[in-house]
Amino acid sequence: MIQKGSENTTGATTTNQSVEDIDVDELVDKVHHKLMQHLTIESERRGLSQWH
Repeated sequence: MIQKGSENTTGATTTNQSVEDIDVDELVDKVHHKLMQHLTIESERRGLSQWH
């Protein structure tokens, strides 16, 4: 059985940042940007034209 080095059983974030300090809109923008980059790279890798 594989175990993680440190399990987080309290439901708290893994950093010292509290849940109230997280900017959800900023997080969504970052995730969207990373996803679009990944999809663009994959489509170019497969020889497809840009779709967005």
